[in-house]
Amino acid sequence: MRNLGLPAGPRHILAQAMGGIRVVLFAILTIILSPDLTRAATTSITTGSDWQTGTLDGVESTSTEGELKLDPSGSWGAQSWKTPDKTIGIGSAFTSDGGKIYVFRGYGDVAFWRYTPTTDSWETLPNAPRGVYYGSEMQYHDGYIYALFGGYQKAFARFSIAGNAWEMMPDFPSFVWQGGALTSDGTYLYGIPGNTTQEFYRFNFGTNSWTSLTQAPNTLRSGADLTYINGYIYTPRGVATNTFYRYSISENSWSVMASLPTTLNDEIDNTTDGIDLYVSRQQGTNSFYRYNVASDTWDILTNAPYTAQYAGIQYL
Repeated sequence: MRNLGLPAGPRHILAQAMGGIRVVLFAILTIILSPDLTRAATTSITTGSDWQTGTLDGVESTSTEGELKLDPSGSWGAQSWKTPDKTIGIGSAFTSDGGKIYVFRGYGDVAFWRYTPTTDSWETLPNAPRGVYYGSEMQYHDGYIYALFGGYQKAFARFSIAGNAWEMMPDFPSFVWQGGALTSDGTYLYGIPGNTTQEFYRFNFGTNSWTSLTQAPNTLRSGADLTYINGYIYTPRGVATNTFYRYSISENSWSVMASLPTTLNDEIDNTTDGIDLYVSRQQGTNSFYRYNVASDTWDILTNAPYTAQYAGIQYL
């Protein structure tokens, strides 16, 4: 926490009282400096700039005016973040534009939200043009959020971030169900319908059309999710297996890579830092893994603080 010159005793008590949760500073923070009865016994802090003149230990106060947050150190912590006004469940989907996170609620609903981490705030966006269910997916590309809606639908649409509006696109070639996924290499969009198929497609923005690519080595369903990293697209097979595939864009071919540390059989949403791949198992577990692209090996990481299902992870 921030040290403004308090004696050691009170400073330690305040740190313990925080207990690892966010402390909200409402309007004016008054800190007692002395038990003396003189009027000089208090200091009032009214702005972030005043607060920044002290020192910081274990927390940060720059992301939101008037608030303290625990400072992340590369491991899971007891941090508390705001949630949207409705629960997230079956058919939920997640993507990021690099600064904000976009979320489909799921449950067959059309609710569509945007989360801003720097202000820990949620914003309700225009409703999705279709209800979303198993297999729904979103992918950011060049100012737009592209979406499949799952639920045995072929519907394909995009959301203009600048225009704050949805636009229907040419239908996906196949009905999308559990394991449906999208990814982008910065030039094209790639998609699978899941649904216990091997189908794999590429969307060309120039021709506004889908093209069939070499099929996956085996059927894909719950647990599959596409992630692009440096010329390759990675996906678990899912279907209660630990099989893991890599697709070479330049060669239009698939390879079987190192097996996952566990089986996957739930709707998942993987992410990458541009170097490695991160996987949350879901299935009511808190298991968390990293795939090392360079060495084709898996690491078992520190468990997430809570069990998860129908949730997603995003790297920012």
